[in-house]
Amino acid sequence: SECIYREKDIALLAVGSMIPTAIEVRNRLKAQGISCTLVNARFVKPIDTELIDLLLPDHSLLVTLEENVASGGYGEKVRAYTDTLQTKTKVINICIPDCYVEHGSVDILRKELKIDAESVVQRILENWKLILLNQFHDILPGSSIREVYEDSKEQYESVLADGTEMTA
Repeated sequence: SECIYREKDIALLAVGSMIPTAIEVRNRLKAQGISCTLVNARFVKPIDTELIDLLLPDHSLLVTLEENVASGGYGEKVRAYTDTLQTKTKVINICIPDCYVEHGSVDILRKELKIDAESVVQRILENWKLILLNQFHDILPGSSIREVYEDSKEQYESVLADGTEMTA
């Protein structure tokens, strides 16, 4: 795997034709002030467990992006690996559902399948808000890790200030 941008909080792990989408997603997240790592996974099997191990401590959300079906795909393998580690890091798999897909324009199909940049950003933001809310509520104001509390509180308030509704 190749780490194209290394930051923290959210990591995008993209495969093949989803690299350009991942770049656009990262740019949109950065425009909203969200720190985001971008990885070109390069190969699907075997997954790069060493890189995942390096990402887990600094990322609350891993997002896999592939133009492949969910079953047996890259995202499924990443989730299975992180599950064995019993990490609190959430994994979202952006992929094609296991169903018949009509033939047509790639751009139209990506939008319908919700693997286009706009749909991916929306899904990430929905999950990110919930992650920040959980982090904020997990850390009490009297906690000895005050810096983490303040950071989570600031991020949570920033996300709320953008005017979108929270989803449960």
